Amino acid sequence: MPPVLLACGAAWVALLGVAAAFPQDLVAWELLAAIPWGAAWLALRSRPERRTDAVLILTMAALGRAVLLLAPPVLSDDVYRYLWDGRVQLSGFDAYAHAPSAPELAALRDWHWPLINYPDVATLYPPLAQWLFCAVAALWPSPLAFRVIAALADLATAALLLALLRRRTCDARAALIYAWSPLAAVEAAVGGHVDAVAIALFVAALFAIEIGRPLRAGLLAGLSLCAKLGAAALLPLLARRRLVLLGVCIGLAPFLSHLGGPLMPGLGEYSRRWRHNESLFAPISAAARAVVGDEARQLPLVVARLVTGREETEVQPDEVAGALARATAAVLWLVLAALVVTRRLDVHRGALVLTSAGLLLSPVVHPWYVAWLLPLLALAPSTPLLLFTALAPLGYLALGSTWPRVVEYGLPALVAAVLVLPRRPGSRLPGGASWGA
Repeated sequence: MPPVLLACGAAWVALLGVAAAFPQDLVAWELLAAIPWGAAWLALRSRPERRTDAVLILTMAALGRAVLLLAPPVLSDDVYRYLWDGRVQLSGFDAYAHAPSAPELAALRDWHWPLINYPDVATLYPPLAQWLFCAVAALWPSPLAFRVIAALADLATAALLLALLRRRTCDARAALIYAWSPLAAVEAAVGGHVDAVAIALFVAALFAIEIGRPLRAGLLAGLSLCAKLGAAALLPLLARRRLVLLGVCIGLAPFLSHLGGPLMPGLGEYSRRWRHNESLFAPISAAARAVVGDEARQLPLVVARLVTGREETEVQPDEVAGALARATAAVLWLVLAALVVTRRLDVHRGALVLTSAGLLLSPVVHPWYVAWLLPLLALAPSTPLLLFTALAPLGYLALGSTWPRVVEYGLPALVAAVLVLPRRPGSRLPGGASWGA
């Protein structure tokens, strides 16, 4: 058993254990746990692969997530919303038709109810996620259940990445990028985010593409979208093959269960107004405000309804500016998607480019959104993006403070700038590392 890898893994698990023991400082310990994670990746790159490496990587990944299950869900209250949506469905109500504060649901309120986020907004989670919420509410009605499921899905993703990397005749130990990422481990085992299930389906779709099963790949990608919309970055790349698109359409079948009724109404409120921890969207928004000015506008009712969600034709300037900024960001992403498709980037690199661009242009960047980069980075490592995932927990501190965003986005941008600077052939970074690392 390689001693360096074992030492890094033990340090990683120990730091996550301290994070679980002192959850009030969990973000700080999570950031520190990125040190042995990065050290392990650098050490592996200079050593030949051994048979025991994969076993050690998965064992430590499981131990790290197990100790994190001892912590309370202090970073996010999403698990309480999941449990509420499940209870609503079990009681015969439609979670899409009733916000948690609806008087019809008053009898369902228990001690979890005050912990639910955005009680005046109906749920925004897709149908497959809703089915999962309902199953948990029926079989194990506890926030811990979602965290256990997410942790198991996380380990499945790590195992799939090992298999995928071997299939591509790459160093399978690159799966460590996901398996030992503090971000992935914390967001699954502490946050319990349904993203972990969606990411596992997403990686399974990539594996199916690799082994030549296009229909199955599309089906898995569609199911991933039915759990969380993060796999949307893969869709422009899947459009190249008709059989894959057919599979996607089949995988999206859970959406048909709500045909004719409200579907993810909270997504409209989310897309119109929510902002948190954004980067490039901030200057886009500032430019939109300058263009719009300070006067309210009268718009056609159909357009005004899309912009505000209200049945009024008068739209306030901040609402117009917000809609313009979001439309600009969407157009920029679509232009990039067209370039990625026309240049025929492979699925892994193309998905990495589009997912990264989506995060940079998005008005909302929660840390668990950044976890979508990790399986793609295991397939196509990028030093600036790996640093970004390590610093993503700073997003929890971004509310009302500027410095976390400066560090979270500024340091990776600085590293990216250094790596693309013109240099003499054969020049090396301090410490002997190559400029192209």
